[in-house]
Amino acid sequence: MKDIAERISNHASMEIGIMDEALSKKQLEYIIKDNPDGIIIFDQDGRTILTNSATEKLLGIPRSEIIGRYYNDPVWVMTTVDGKPFPKEEHPFTRALQMGTPVYGIEYAIGHRNGDRIIDDMALLSVSLENG
Repeated sequence: MKDIAERISNHASMEIGIMDEALSKKQLEYIIKDNPDGIIIFDQDGRTILTNSATEKLLGIPRSEIIGRYYNDPVWVMTTVDGKPFPKEEHPFTRALQMGTPVYGIEYAIGHRNGDRIIDDMALLSVSLENG
């Protein structure tokens, strides 16, 4: 059983390597923009550099007003599910950056521009893009 899992893992790694080489930055942007889940890409400083239309709908904020904002910008009105602010050291962005590993299943509440409070969950990945 371990041998099968190892072969699948090796195959997946090879597939990811091929995909990394085959997908251009533009193709990745299309994948992100057309994804039905809200996606926000931050740079290493926490500034939004790319997002998609699902995020616009979730927040009720146009993409042009999302790009350039930082992960902790007050416009997000993001809190814990019980309405408390995320302390900086517990904020999902900070945790993903410090851990260097994916952070999954973080429940949060976020304010929509229309005043609604939306409960959701997120996953964050810290990825280094050394070659662009």
